[in-house]
Amino acid sequence: RFHDLRHTAVTTMTEAGLPDLTIMAQVGHVSPAMMKHYSHIRRQALNQAAAALQPNYSTTSQAVELLN
Repeated sequence: RFHDLRHTAVTTMTEAGLPDLTIMAQVGHVSPAMMKHYSHIRRQALNQAAAALQPNYSTTSQAVELLN
């Protein structure tokens, strides 16, 4: 659907790190609530967030060695 492109555009600009006010001006949103409605979190972003939470065992083992 053509309207889905609006959701994709807002999500892409958000992921690119553009300021919310810039995105809102670009797409004509007048409230943060409207931008929130059109912005989505992609599966890739969720996977990256989960990967960032996984412990780095090589760093952890090095820290343990330093403590001993």
